[in-house]
This record gives sequence, structure tokens and C-alpha cells, in this order.
Amino acid sequence: QAPCAVPDQQTKIPDPSHHIAQHEKATHTPQDNPPPQQQQSTTQTAQNHTNTVSQNTETQQQPITAQIPTPTITNDPDLQQRHQEWEQWRHRAEIQFHNQLREKEASAIRTLQNELSQRDAERATQLQTSLRDYARLETRLK
Repeated sequence: QAPCAVPDQQTKIPDPSHHIAQHEKATHTPQDNPPPQQQQSTTQTAQNHTNTVSQNTETQQQPITAQIPTPTITNDPDLQQRHQEWEQWRHRAEIQFHNQLREKEASAIRTLQNELSQRDAERATQLQTSLRDYARLETRLK
């Protein structure tokens, strides 16, 4: 067993605030953060922590909005003309895309209609065959 420490011979633990302060001085310039304050009482520290937590929850509740600069067209006539040509091209490309999409949809609908009409014709043929068989069997039973 390890020997028990006698209360009179307790080792003194160094205060970490001295090392933290030295580290902050070495890593931060005065412009980044203000110098650390002297020790605060525990009630002040608790109040500051409560204020910080309430500020954090307030900022979390607010939606984040991005500041996106809106593009502006200068008074350059060449740039305005190129922008207008681009808008016309984009409009024509959208119309062409929608027309191609309509053609594909119409083709798909025609294909489905043809398949359905074939199924209906097969069912009608099967129904007629079944009715003939039923009539034949009915006459045999009589």
C-alpha cells in the first residue's frame, strides 16, 4: 500500500491562472482581445456566464441571412447589349427545352395508349373465347 499523506505535509498546487495569463499574452496581441481582468468573484462569473448563455440562445433563434450583392449593369452599352442577347438566348433555350419535354411526354402517352389498346383487344378476344366456351358447355349440360 502507498503511504497516506499527512495533512501537515500537503504539497502546494500552483495556481493555473498565472500560466493561462502568460499563454494569453504570448498568443494574443492587444488588438485581438482586451487584456484579461483580475480575478472576479464567483457571483460575477456566474452572472457573466448566464448573460453569455442568454446571448447565445438569442442569436441562435434569429435566422441567418446572407448578404449577397445584387448584380448591376453599368452604363456600358456593349455590356447591356451582351446581357440582352444572353437573356434572349436563355429564353429561346428554355422554350426549346419545354417543347422537347412536351414531345417526350406526348410520345410516352401515345406509347401507353397503344399498350392499353392492345391489352383491351386481348381481353376482348379472351372474353369472346370464354363466352363461346361457356355457351358450348351450357348446351352440353342441357
